[in-house]
Amino acid sequence: MDESSPAGIPWRTLNSKTIYQNPWYDLRQDSVSTHTGDEITYTYIDYPGAVAVVPITPDGNIVLIRQYRHTVKDWCWEIPMGRRDEDDIEAAARRELLEEIGGETQVLSYINFFYAHNGITNTRCDVYLARDVALGRSSPESTELIEIVIKPKDEVLKMAYQGEITDGMSALAIMLSKPFW
Repeated sequence: MDESSPAGIPWRTLNSKTIYQNPWYDLRQDSVSTHTGDEITYTYIDYPGAVAVVPITPDGNIVLIRQYRHTVKDWCWEIPMGRRDEDDIEAAARRELLEEIGGETQVLSYINFFYAHNGITNTRCDVYLARDVALGRSSPESTELIEIVIKPKDEVLKMAYQGEITDGMSALAIMLSKPFW
């Protein structure tokens, strides 16, 4: 390990620059010295973070979103999720819940976090469980084409385990939250 690197970090960043920006993310390119001493260029998506919310209604069902995703040209089952622009992660979770399904709750619990596709992005996704979610009018962004579907918890968990929920972040968030239902 390079002695000039922080403890536990085997690669040292020599130089870093943003090579592309859009409203959703930046493309960053780092020059790094690896654990072997080789100098390489590493390009990745720089993203401020995401929040995922597993919404449970007062009668114990889960609210899912069926959303069209252009990148895969398919409809995907998901949970409310979005970009974390503010430092207050809980506020971002409440915003996404309200925006995507018109959901509000008094009972929002932090579950855990994970890195989404850590080979190409630094996205950290923080997971919340929302209980007793009251549904109202959603206000999705103009780029979001979604349907709101309410399903029993056991069916949603089965969908996650059997690969019917093909959005990995949603599937993992559901599985992580299950012990707290």
